[in-house]
Amino acid sequence: MKRFITGVFALTLLVGCKEPKQEEEMPAVNDEQVQEMAYMDYGAEFSNSDVIDAMELGTMYKTMKVGDTTTVKVKGTIADVCVKKGCWIKMPVGDASATVKFKDYGFFLPKNGKGKEVILSGKAYKNITPVEELRHYA
Repeated sequence: MKRFITGVFALTLLVGCKEPKQEEEMPAVNDEQVQEMAYMDYGAEFSNSDVIDAMELGTMYKTMKVGDTTTVKVKGTIADVCVKKGCWIKMPVGDASATVKFKDYGFFLPKNGKGKEVILSGKAYKNITPVEELRHYA
């Protein structure tokens, strides 16, 4: 009985003294990596020909009606990023702001991408965002 109690005590001591495994959340890209690389690719590859500036896209938005869609390649600076996953970004276009979502959540951008320059390829459309969706983003 004495050996049994000693064995249980030793086992409890070994299990209790084990350090818990801590998972540290690492950003997708840190500042040192950004300085080493010229650029990073996310999503499908595309050529960077026919790229327009974000201010030109703002001018295009002024002439568009709600529901209009156009395919564009645009270059701009990230103004805001989803802090949970990096699943959307906001980019200034002219005197407004465009929210960019990624097709089928196929990829996410780094959460520390605010202020970084990006080139995006996709469909630009004008719509009215429902209040519930705006609350979700806030």
